[in-house]
Amino acid sequence: MYIEQLIYLVEVIKTKSIAAASENLHLTQPAISQSITSLEKELGVKLFVRSRRGAIPTAEGKILAHKASEVLMKLEEFNQQAHAYNNYVQGSVTISSVPVMMPIVLDSLSKFKPLYPNIHIEVIEKTGPEVMRSLQQREVDFGLIGSRNIEGYDGQATFESIIDGKIQVIVSKKSLFSSFETLSIVDIREQLFALYSGSLYKESVDLLFPNPVKTLFLSNNFEIIKEAVASDSAIGLVLDFYINNDRHVSNGDIVPIDLIGHNEISLKHGWTKSTNKQLSEHALKFLQFIKSEASY
Repeated sequence: MYIEQLIYLVEVIKTKSIAAASENLHLTQPAISQSITSLEKELGVKLFVRSRRGAIPTAEGKILAHKASEVLMKLEEFNQQAHAYNNYVQGSVTISSVPVMMPIVLDSLSKFKPLYPNIHIEVIEKTGPEVMRSLQQREVDFGLIGSRNIEGYDGQATFESIIDGKIQVIVSKKSLFSSFETLSIVDIREQLFALYSGSLYKESVDLLFPNPVKTLFLSNNFEIIKEAVASDSAIGLVLDFYINNDRHVSNGDIVPIDLIGHNEISLKHGWTKSTNKQLSEHALKFLQFIKSEASY
């Protein structure tokens, strides 16, 4: 069965005449007649009764022609959507993100780019304060931050939360803690930590622990922290949505464990923009992908 056969079928039903259909479609009558005959043989259904009055549709022909019309309409919608993807106005979007949101951004990019290949997305990883500065200096379209990064920017920036996380302790599969389902502050307060060096991250650690913790090192590179944890040199603290799909977790080298019984800390993360910034259609489109990815 070919799409053309459905087109011929619908046109003959509409015009009630092979001659009129051939004229509308700029084809010969024999070509249309042979095509419909071939379709009838393939389907095993009589679609028309030929007579001096023209091509009279059978009851089955009318029903199948209606279905064929629906198929053609869906095909047209499909072609229009594909055309929109391939001919989407070229443009660019620049965003800045705190490290913990980067996995969500990367997953969003992997789904966005095949659909909108003509839109260039540039993502710059920065600390929360750096993200806010880049917004004020109009270097980016929007930023991805923690809710506490917006403090002090009343009236200058807007913020919408898109994900709320929970704190997890990450330990090596070789650690004695690896079999635990939960851990408390008391359980881990004497352990050696590899910690992220961001200011809000360090503030959160200070809120969690009444006394300073022992640190192997501080780093602004989460990959180095995860390597230290995987080798059982230290333990770490992360948000669940950052670590969930990490390769170290997938292969079992790192075990994430929920931290319980700690002081309440705002862990909401979302997107922000300058109050006087109007997002482009491209930026809004990519933002929708990020929101969708964050909701999984």
